[in-house]
Amino acid sequence: MDFSVLNKLKIYSETKFRTPLRTEKQIGLWVDRIGENPLKKFQAAQGLRKLGQYAAVLIEKGRGFFISPSTGQIELNKGSVIILFPDEPSVYYPTGIWHEKYIVWNGPDAVRFEKLGFLSRRKIIIKDNIGVVSTAFEKLKKIITDEDKAAILERKNIITDMILELFRLSNPKNKKDEGLAEISAAVSWLAGNYAEEISISELAKRYNLSESYFRRYFRQHTGRSPREFIMSLRISRAKELLKQGLTVKEISLAVGYTDMFYFMRAFKKVAGTSCGRFRTN
Repeated sequence: MDFSVLNKLKIYSETKFRTPLRTEKQIGLWVDRIGENPLKKFQAAQGLRKLGQYAAVLIEKGRGFFISPSTGQIELNKGSVIILFPDEPSVYYPTGIWHEKYIVWNGPDAVRFEKLGFLSRRKIIIKDNIGVVSTAFEKLKKIITDEDKAAILERKNIITDMILELFRLSNPKNKKDEGLAEISAAVSWLAGNYAEEISISELAKRYNLSESYFRRYFRQHTGRSPREFIMSLRISRAKELLKQGLTVKEISLAVGYTDMFYFMRAFKKVAGTSCGRFRTN
């Protein structure tokens, strides 16, 4: 697209918004909608759009461009997140085919987040290599139509967490924090999935890091290797289950060990005592 023609294009303002529920208004932030689309190659710009709300658009695959009068043309590729602001006219499009996921939200607290600097018009494009928007999208998808107070508050919390993580991604502190976002995400994932059969190389790929960098950053930020960390999570849970009276075999399977005797050796190595002695102490 010839950027010089942008000033000649009409600006279209979106006017169709979901009417928020009373509790959503009281709580200060609501999700207007979520969605996902495969988009085909852009043909011609008919105009710029003002969304009238806040949105995060994740490019899951493919590449293309984002253009606005304030930013000019910015290239997009897999993992790019576009932050759209209520009164900022823009257009974005793929150069071939891409798949996008989007989350649209609004409310007085959404405006406050921008005023506080958690969203910045100087950082409209953010590289999301740890799945922040995708994770928020999947969480919202489960409760997007629920109208009870708990779901309304949870939706706000999901958006708040997403904004915070995007803020961290767009504002790396220093060299010391290199890889911190990826490892923090990995630690959170492991906390809920430690009993699964886990490949360190696959885990590294999950966060777009080489295995060597992943291992280095993991030890740097946790003080332990990935395997040591996984073992500590498993043994910690095993201690809880021993106190609950489960058998050693049951516990072994519950925390991810198919070989009971290997589990017993691992337990003694980490806990410094046998399963039996730990149970009776």
